[in-house]
Amino acid sequence: SLRGAGEAAAAAGGGTAAAGGTVTLQEDSGGLGAGDAEARVLEHWARLSGEGVDKVTVLELAPEDKAYAAGRRGAWLFCGRYSVRVLGPPRGDGLVGGSCCKSLAHLEAIRGAEAVRAELRGRYEAVLVEVEQPGLLRVRRDAWDTSRAGTVVYDAKAADGAGGSIEVNLAEGWVKHQPPAGDEQRWRIREWGADPFTPPRPPTPPPATPS
Repeated sequence: SLRGAGEAAAAAGGGTAAAGGTVTLQEDSGGLGAGDAEARVLEHWARLSGEGVDKVTVLELAPEDKAYAAGRRGAWLFCGRYSVRVLGPPRGDGLVGGSCCKSLAHLEAIRGAEAVRAELRGRYEAVLVEVEQPGLLRVRRDAWDTSRAGTVVYDAKAADGAGGSIEVNLAEGWVKHQPPAGDEQRWRIREWGADPFTPPRPPTPPPATPS
């Protein structure tokens, strides 16, 4: 299972996995125990809670997409009301994709901070999106552009076409997103636990009571 894999990965990386759904990753302390005071905590992950977190939707940028053909790869993940969309060149391409470093700071020290950050801003996208309700997606944080916070990624009910249009074809296993500007994006459905793009149907009015 994913949880079991996470526990194994945490243990292998010098981390611990708690029964409450948290994982702590620590650097290799040369054989010291995970609870030793000398082990420096690198990351602490908490399990998501709330309605719908057991339903996961996974999209992958499709090979027939223009951006994919131009050498871009991407994934769009949904879990409950949270979503992450990541786009960038394939492994081995560019300063970032062609390097193996322990941290971004280390890469910047080797290749130059200005060059690395310019490539991240120009060739990569990493966005945290909130699904306020199905059919309404809004940026909470953009890794490279703080001004995007609060902007609409997609609004199915917007009269002005905010976020463009999205078409879902479950039978053929794809999602098309046409942004207001730029080329259409075509995503392949890898897992479909819930539909984040289609607004819920309005409630059916009760039948009229005969007078």
